[in-house]
Formats: sequence, C-alpha cells, structure tokens
Amino acid sequence: MKIEINQDSSVIEVKGIDTFILNELKSDSLSKENLSTNFSVFNKVDEDVQDLERPLRGRYQLTENGILFKPEAPFKKKKTYLIELYFQNPNTDITQKLKTGNSLFSHEIIRKEIQF
Repeated sequence: MKIEINQDSSVIEVKGIDTFILNELKSDSLSKENLSTNFSVFNKVDEDVQDLERPLRGRYQLTENGILFKPEAPFKKKKTYLIELYFQNPNTDITQKLKTGNSLFSHEIIRKEIQF
C-alpha cells in the first residue's frame, strides 16, 4: 500500500489496497463519507493528546485501486498531518483471514505522517 499526495497537494490517496478489501468497501451500505472509520486524516499534535484529536472532515472517493481524501479546508503548508488506516494486512496468509473473529479490518493501525 502507498500513501501519496497529488501534484497540487489537495488530495491524499491510498493506492494498492487489496482488491478483496476494496470490493468489500464498494459493496458496503455505508456512505463514502463513512470511510473515515477505515481511513482517517488528523492534524498532528502532541502525542499526549493525539488520541483526543478528531479526524479532518472531507470527501472520500473510492477509485479502481484505492481511496482519495480531500479535506473541506485545504492542507496548510509547513503543517504535519497523521494518516491512519485500519485495513487488514493484505499479505496475511489466507488461513489467517478465515479464522473466526478475523475481519477485513485489523486492530492494528497503519500510521503515516505527511508534512505539506
């Protein structure tokens, strides 16, 4: 999986999401805005209070191989943002995916910081 910023720094894109996970997200009855439960972008703040920070509001769009996020307010230069993904590792053995209690979404958070 890759997390990238588009050329004009207005959109964050997560590419290379496992096809099985993308198909499940596309067939889910949740609105695209509810994708924030699986892909969230936060203002980066002090670690002691980061868990209290609310995700940025914006629009989500499913693409052929990923998800796009465009915030309501533009990203600010010289500011750091924290991206959190809650997807299961697509490289996990198929027998692990089929175990009772496992879901498409892991309990482990994939985090990446991006500075604009």
